[in-house]
Amino acid sequence: MKYSMLFSGLSKLFLIVAALAVILAACTETPQFRKYDMSYAEKKDFDRMWNFADPAGTEAEFRRILPEARELGDVAYHAELLTQLARAEGMQGKFEDAAATLQQVESMLTPSMPRVKVRYLLERGRLYNMAGDNDRAVLTLNDAFNAARDCGEDYYAVDAATLIGKIKSDDKTMSWDIKALEISEASRNSEVQSWRGNLYNRIGWSFFGSREYEKALDIFRRNLAWQESRGEVDQIRLGKYAVGRTLRMMKNIEESYRIMYALYQELEGAGLKDGYVCEELGEIMMVNDNAEGAKDYFSCAWQELSKNPELQQTQAERLARMKKLAGL
Repeated sequence: MKYSMLFSGLSKLFLIVAALAVILAACTETPQFRKYDMSYAEKKDFDRMWNFADPAGTEAEFRRILPEARELGDVAYHAELLTQLARAEGMQGKFEDAAATLQQVESMLTPSMPRVKVRYLLERGRLYNMAGDNDRAVLTLNDAFNAARDCGEDYYAVDAATLIGKIKSDDKTMSWDIKALEISEASRNSEVQSWRGNLYNRIGWSFFGSREYEKALDIFRRNLAWQESRGEVDQIRLGKYAVGRTLRMMKNIEESYRIMYALYQELEGAGLKDGYVCEELGEIMMVNDNAEGAKDYFSCAWQELSKNPELQQTQAERLARMKKLAGL
């Protein structure tokens, strides 16, 4: 009886172990279709292959994976990859090749590919812009923007809006940048939010250039808060500089000095000098009729900024003024 019960128990245990072995084998086995999916997932993030400083090299990388993209059988993935191949071609001035690649994408589009359509329109508009056809570029990018908003692809909506803002030179330019910023600020997607720093600077300095200092200050303060939340030291310093400079232009000298001098000390503590910060402190001293106190700051500004070949060509008078006020 005992042996019978023992045998019965062992039989059940054997069945349980066998079942677990089957389950374990199923979990650990890598059948061919699973390997295929893993390879596919790797290839799909081709956007990370971009090197915008080397479009020819990027094109070569895209062409290297094209045969595998075709074999995967995912038409949307294949077509989306081709949109980026066209962009790489266009950046090299190979406009006819890029147009032919986009024509191929257009022939592949179906209603089930809203994201691919957005990227197709975006690259078509970008190509028109590269080729100098700005009117068609704006129309196509507007279509890309609307398509992106319709299907929730806000990253590409912002991309399209900022491109339109760069192309247009009328008073509607700023409205596109502001529209892009509103989308970026409202999004919870970190990639969409990543546009914010660039947009804050573009919009803020545009307001600054048109002497709309209150609007510029609002944008620069939003930028500073954004950069502080991210903890990027260099960007935080640039944000402080923008706020401080704008405050000086608004005649808020006391607060401007407080921000700029704190920034100057922070940089000094890190063993750094910034000619632009020194220049601002010199200007603040001049506003306060302290030409003697301004000398050291203008000396620092001239010594740092005169090293810049671009400033030597474009800001010769500004550099000469710094040198004069420094007493050099």
